[in-house]
Amino acid sequence: FGRLLYCALLGILLGYNCWTLRKTEALANYMSGRHYIASKDLDMGSALLQRAIDHAPEIIDTRDAYNRLGMFYLKNPKHFTDFIGPALEIYPDDTTLNLFSVVYNTIEVEERRVHERRLRSLCAYDPTYAQDIGMCYYNLGLGLFDDDRIDQAIYAYQRSLEFLPARVKVMKDLRNALVKQGDIAQLTNLLTQIATLSPNDPKAQYNLQLGNLYGQLGDAQRAVEHYRYALDSEPNITAQFSLGLALLSLGHTEQARTAYAEGIAQYGADEAERIGAVASLKVLAKSNSQAARDILQTYWP
Repeated sequence: FGRLLYCALLGILLGYNCWTLRKTEALANYMSGRHYIASKDLDMGSALLQRAIDHAPEIIDTRDAYNRLGMFYLKNPKHFTDFIGPALEIYPDDTTLNLFSVVYNTIEVEERRVHERRLRSLCAYDPTYAQDIGMCYYNLGLGLFDDDRIDQAIYAYQRSLEFLPARVKVMKDLRNALVKQGDIAQLTNLLTQIATLSPNDPKAQYNLQLGNLYGQLGDAQRAVEHYRYALDSEPNITAQFSLGLALLSLGHTEQARTAYAEGIAQYGADEAERIGAVASLKVLAKSNSQAARDILQTYWP
């Protein structure tokens, strides 16, 4: 009997220790997850919060954990519906979870107007929601851009700016999406806004971005104009060698040689190679550009 009693007590003790360990681990994951998310490390934070929910949901504040996880899944839209369904089953009346759901649903064109009206009504009722809605759209835009859903990413960034007007960080990510889409009209207007709101940003960057965009669109003449504007503002190695490349593509061989010579004199051949100037020249040389081959032979034999 004594041995049986000892085994029973030992089992109880081990079970208690396991429960205590599980509780401690869940609380540690929950608190660490909150810390990482507050530090903008959504990947690590979401992994820890999900682990806490999976292992010991009765120990932690699961409503808070789901609310914090929502922003991560907006940034990973491929998995958002897998997250939001179970979360809303547990907390169907939670305002934050429903907000995440409504924001996500606006990316579907056929449902867009209904959900947009719901968000505007919410802001009219309580203007403090504008910040949350704007950040939801911003994170959704980041995720859609990473998934190469560019049109939807542009929509999400534009909606974010509706609730967070003049937020330069959002504008710069919208700029990247518009570059990828090739929307020159919207991009030119946006870059002007960014330049106005960021007077300390060098004007060279503004014109360099426009020059690069025109180059991608095949308009080498407009690209040359903006590279020259960039260089008029301040020396810029990328603009210098991009100017030479654009001039070569237009057949302006002597002007291109001058641009490359000035760039080499100012920055050196090694630095030019580091930023990709040589690789770009080699691409042009393969298209039977004798001038490109001559420049390569002169500076990078």
